[in-house]
Amino acid sequence: MPDEHRSFLISFEQRTPDWSLLGVDVAPEPPAVRWRQKNLDTLDGRTRNELVLRLEKVLQRQARG
Repeated sequence: MPDEHRSFLISFEQRTPDWSLLGVDVAPEPPAVRWRQKNLDTLDGRTRNELVLRLEKVLQRQARG
């Protein structure tokens, strides 16, 4: 997976998706994206941070590979 895609996934989980990392000018709004964003909005900061840390660990392992 390209580094840009890894960075995008992390930014998405942090609720600040950087769509430019995917070469997308406008954020797509498919139902799955809206659903995930809505679920992230319901999490408290601590839980969201834990999810981000877990995602970063998984992506680092994949990068080393």
